[in-house]
Amino acid sequence: MAEYHVLSLLLCLPFVGALFCGLIWPQRNAGLLKGFAFAVMLLNFLIALSLFVRFEPKSGLQFVENYAWITEYGISYYIGLDGLNLLMVLVTTLLMPVALLSAWHRLNEKNAKVITGLLLFLEGSLLGAYVSLDVFLFYVFYETMLIPMVLLIFFYGGHKRAAAALKFFIYTVAGSLLMLIALLVIYFRHYSQFGFYSANIYSLAGVNIPADLALKLFLTLLLAFAIKSPVFPFHSWLPDAYVEAPHVGSIVLAGLMGKVGIYGLFRIALPLFPAQAVSIAPAMAVLAVIAVIYGALIATVQTDLKRLAAFLSFSHVGTIVLGVFVGNLQGYHGAVIQMANHALIIAAIFIMIGVLEDRRGSRQIQDFGGLSARVPGIATVMMIVMLAAVGLPGLNGFIGEVLILFGAFKYNLVFGILAATGMVTGAVCMFRMYEKVMFGPIGFSEIPFPDLKACEWLALIILLIPIVWIGICPGTFLKKIEPDLKLHLVAIERQTNLIVAGQAKVPLASEQRMMSDPVNTFRGRP
Repeated sequence: MAEYHVLSLLLCLPFVGALFCGLIWPQRNAGLLKGFAFAVMLLNFLIALSLFVRFEPKSGLQFVENYAWITEYGISYYIGLDGLNLLMVLVTTLLMPVALLSAWHRLNEKNAKVITGLLLFLEGSLLGAYVSLDVFLFYVFYETMLIPMVLLIFFYGGHKRAAAALKFFIYTVAGSLLMLIALLVIYFRHYSQFGFYSANIYSLAGVNIPADLALKLFLTLLLAFAIKSPVFPFHSWLPDAYVEAPHVGSIVLAGLMGKVGIYGLFRIALPLFPAQAVSIAPAMAVLAVIAVIYGALIATVQTDLKRLAAFLSFSHVGTIVLGVFVGNLQGYHGAVIQMANHALIIAAIFIMIGVLEDRRGSRQIQDFGGLSARVPGIATVMMIVMLAAVGLPGLNGFIGEVLILFGAFKYNLVFGILAATGMVTGAVCMFRMYEKVMFGPIGFSEIPFPDLKACEWLALIILLIPIVWIGICPGTFLKKIEPDLKLHLVAIERQTNLIVAGQAKVPLASEQRMMSDPVNTFRGRP
């Protein structure tokens, strides 16, 4: 494979697979169709894994491709990998085949064609959003990922799927339009200042905008990404969408789509408006801490396993947002790696909930009890996943939460204490749920309750490997992303200091040109 087209192959392969599954492949023979979709997803994971292995732990973009798309308006096909998106690209390609495996026995001749096509289309859209370095290219993928998820919820969700899909659609589209408005303002101001159009993120970072307008634009972007993540108090779509989505949709929605908003903060909002991000950081830290505590408290009173997982996921997202806004390297490290950690953990949790619902026909906690003796495989895997979620040392949740807490305590002692309190509350909720489901009074004995099936074992083992690996050897991943996070933090601090001193911001494009490949970066650009 050519060095400078591997990332394009990673991006295009799922769309090609979606085309075959959704439009070309015949309706019959669901088993062969599922096998084809899984092979495409597995191949994409192997490509992403090769990129991760070859990714050098140094600052700057790697595997860059930059080609003119709409030349007259400075819009380009500009993609690349760095420490901000490397882990989420790898995790995205890992979770998609896992999600398909977890739903393997639920796919038949009636739904396999559509669901596999939607999943592959969703994978391509997610990868496109993560690797895009042109704001309009990012916006295209940011919007297209909405289509397959809404269709999954609307056609294959629960009893209230129509209302949940509509609510999710309205919230997400509203946020996307806000983001587009803000980006267009910055885009045209770039033209007025430099005399040429550019949608390059690093070029736009050099646009000088009056302080009052800059604050409004930053808040607009912040709102757009906060809805997507979701961040308190813009989370009201979350319970319905997570609960009513089919289990395969819940895995992707909670594990992957919920991270795109946080990634947008890192990639777009903070570099474009560093001074505004610093000024608004205390308020965002307050909202993040509220989300951590509020989500954990609401989860403790839930009787539906899926709603419990939804609010715990919301609490954990609050932890990640706190890491983004504490403004130090520990917080950045924790936020970036915890995005990947949370994706793995919440995917495993939703798979386990799907397993329990398939056996019992219910998600109500009171309908379970005494499962530890009947299904030791389910009990063991669920225990490991739960311990990872609560941050047990040796599992992946620990390193991310500890780094975020270090950053929070360094930023403000009160925020650190409150965040730790919320994490403990979430841990208590998880232990109580596990105790009732696995060791509570036996609520049924006449219903057959088989242990994990082969495809379920395979899906969960695939997730458990990185959950344990990251917990034991976090340096394998941290050393890959550290140089870029340091560079990102330094660039934001420098831009902030320039603005505070009343000086013009410096475009970051020249720096990125030196740090990435000099031949392919900015090809055909002014």
